[in-house]
Amino acid sequence: MTETSAHLCDPAATIIQLLGGDAQTARICGVYRSQPGRWKRPRGVRNGGGGVIPQRHHPLILQYARAHEIPISPSDLVELSSNVAKYATDHAQTGKSGLANQPQGEPVSRENQQNCEQI
Repeated sequence: MTETSAHLCDPAATIIQLLGGDAQTARICGVYRSQPGRWKRPRGVRNGGGGVIPQRHHPLILQYARAHEIPISPSDLVELSSNVAKYATDHAQTGKSGLANQPQGEPVSRENQQNCEQI
């Protein structure tokens, strides 16, 4: 079963999308492929992290983003800036994300983000 953007939480969902998806993010962070998927699920749903990427992975993500000209800042890993949200939306519409050219869902809406925080 695939997850839709209606069930995903930011900032993890958008950051993972920008990095190229779950598998690419797992490679960057040195974790199992299933971990990024957990980070973007709502809390209480299959070990969901509620959109939080563990801080121990932030340096690797930022290093990768800088090297590949992906506009992610340290504060975006906590709360997305409007610049990153716009970049993600633009790339979702063109079918681009990070280095991987995979189709991705739209970034999470404010309404869906509230659902992530309530669970």
